[in-house]
Amino acid sequence: MIDFNKNKNIIKFDDYLNKDDSLPKFKNNCHKKNSFKIKKSIKSFFDLSKSQFISIILLLVVFVIIILYFNFRKYNDINILWKYYYTNNYSNSSGNIKYLTINKSIIRYTNDGITLVDEDGYVKWSVAYNLKNPIIEKQNNYFTISSIGENLILIFNENGLITQIETQFPIQKIDISNTGTVFVMLDGGDSSFINVYDKTGKELDIIIKSLLSADGTPLDFSISDDGTQLIVSYGYIENEAFNTRIVIYNFDEVGKNVGSSRIVGGFDNEFKNKYIARVKFINNTTAICFYDGGLTLFSTKIQFSPKIIKNIIINNTIKSIAYNEKFVVVITDNNNDNANYELKAYDMNGTEVFNVSFNEYYDNLLTFSNYIAITYENKIKLYSIPKGLILDKSLTDSIFYINNKNKILFNEFYICTENYVECVSLIH
Repeated sequence: MIDFNKNKNIIKFDDYLNKDDSLPKFKNNCHKKNSFKIKKSIKSFFDLSKSQFISIILLLVVFVIIILYFNFRKYNDINILWKYYYTNNYSNSSGNIKYLTINKSIIRYTNDGITLVDEDGYVKWSVAYNLKNPIIEKQNNYFTISSIGENLILIFNENGLITQIETQFPIQKIDISNTGTVFVMLDGGDSSFINVYDKTGKELDIIIKSLLSADGTPLDFSISDDGTQLIVSYGYIENEAFNTRIVIYNFDEVGKNVGSSRIVGGFDNEFKNKYIARVKFINNTTAICFYDGGLTLFSTKIQFSPKIIKNIIINNTIKSIAYNEKFVVVITDNNNDNANYELKAYDMNGTEVFNVSFNEYYDNLLTFSNYIAITYENKIKLYSIPKGLILDKSLTDSIFYINNKNKILFNEFYICTENYVECVSLIH
């Protein structure tokens, strides 16, 4: 564990999570009325006739069967519902093209700008900028675009640009919560800062300063969905050897009670002689770190005492990682059989739920909902967890990105290439 007394992180806090005093005050017996309504609803449900009750159960069974049918059947082809070609807009650059989904819309961003196409295939807005190597972070309805080594942060929601921020020092890393609060790691030379801004661009009175000579170098960080917790990986030298550690901060009431550092958890010995390449809060209570040799899942359900859920040792070289709110996916070299690669998926308890080996080269590994997509040039393999392969197809153009359009129609997807996005349905 980390010796917190020796940690010299300096944190200033303003209660950026202050309660809104303008909210209406309710009478003390409000909960009694709500409780009465809930009890009445429950009683009404059990007062249903036998035939009504059976009908409801049958409808639920049919609904589950429909979901399973679309989620687990195998498809042979795709039907194009609509296609949009990127011309005459700011994201028409042919370099560094990347995609992202927000709700049911698709975002395309490049060095020159960003464009949002809605679920019906129409451009909702475009914004121009000039960033050498744009990076994007999204959480629910908000996302940011910035560039490592530059000083500009752009904050967006589905309706377009909200604000932009000029930072004092070059940007190293950025993350955003589901309320639009932005955490940004800045390079101050012999020190590193994590500063915080609200969605309007106002800088909040929260600063985490790390002295490289004393605290080490922040390697990566991630915030919880609600913005109240922060996980940071630090690299440091000890006995002429490079080591890494995990530190977890809390900005809620729990963090106030532990002192000015706001540190509620530290994991030091577990990562000695290892390099932590990535950390990520999957939700408000689950975080994960990837290191050279495996991955570790953390739980912050007990906020004042985070713990390790499971450490998964991976002996083969990790080639690619992907994750969503349900699963963590890892592709490694495969030395045990004739296949070149092995893909494994784990749930948020660290239990292996899917495993497949394959020989084909690949460009992208993507995971969303219950799906895993592997693409190579114009070829796509789509797996459903835990069913397995549901689509193996070659398309006309190289695939840059794929994601499902929504959570209801499981067979509708966005497929993105260099020049266009198309909305497709999978067909049997």
